Amino acid sequence: MTEHPDTSLSPAAKRREAERIIQRRAFSGPNKRKGPDLYVKIQRWLNVVSLGIVLGVLVLIDQARPAYDNLFSRAAEVYDLRRGWDHHMLGAALGLTILVIIFSLFTLFLSSRRKRRKMDQWNVGGLVYLTLGVLLLIYQNSLF
Repeated sequence: MTEHPDTSLSPAAKRREAERIIQRRAFSGPNKRKGPDLYVKIQRWLNVVSLGIVLGVLVLIDQARPAYDNLFSRAAEVYDLRRGWDHHMLGAALGLTILVIIFSLFTLFLSSRRKRRKMDQWNVGGLVYLTLGVLLLIYQNSLF
């Protein structure tokens, strides 16, 4: 079965139709992928690791906050509360945030290498973690 462009179309429409036919021929045939390939597996694992690191960064930032007086500290007469941010914990959180950004950029690079078929998609997790990493980086820079 050969496909021929319709002769009653305008020149621009004929060109688009010819490009569509060439595109369809280039990707015809069954999908030979039997499951997730190595790129997809690496992207999934990096997304899981990035999630764990982001949660760890949030815990580190929470632990680095200055302590505040509450009912229990006053009742126990605890007066040696830390008044400033713990810069060692913030430094560790900053390093982990940079690691999340590197992981997300790598997953986006792998996603761009895999965009060959119409059904291939961008890694949304990489975009989400890149956005979270940049926002955490901006927040941490405001604390220093």
